[in-house]
Amino acid sequence: GKDSSQDEQGAAALYVTQLDTALGGSPVQHREVQGHESETFQSYFRHGIIYKKGGVASGFRHVETNMYNIKRLLHVKGKKHVSATEVALSWDSFNKGDVFLLDLGK
Repeated sequence: GKDSSQDEQGAAALYVTQLDTALGGSPVQHREVQGHESETFQSYFRHGIIYKKGGVASGFRHVETNMYNIKRLLHVKGKKHVSATEVALSWDSFNKGDVFLLDLGK
């Protein structure tokens, strides 16, 4: 995603290369930019996409997994292709006319 680290981006590129090799070089790869996804990409997620903050554990970053008591605010957009993006849990994140979902983590 747009907030991924260089470590995460490098790991993703490595895994894509390994997957391509394992599948005999036949897959076709497409790059999608977060927030500007193609109609085709969005169609793969019939129930919408949720962008969450966080990442994966690596030599550079430790990530807590299975944490359920975390409060977060999701900004929901779209009609045909719905997406929910985690935003700062602050009054400054709100605006008129959009939909927000407060997840209390319980």
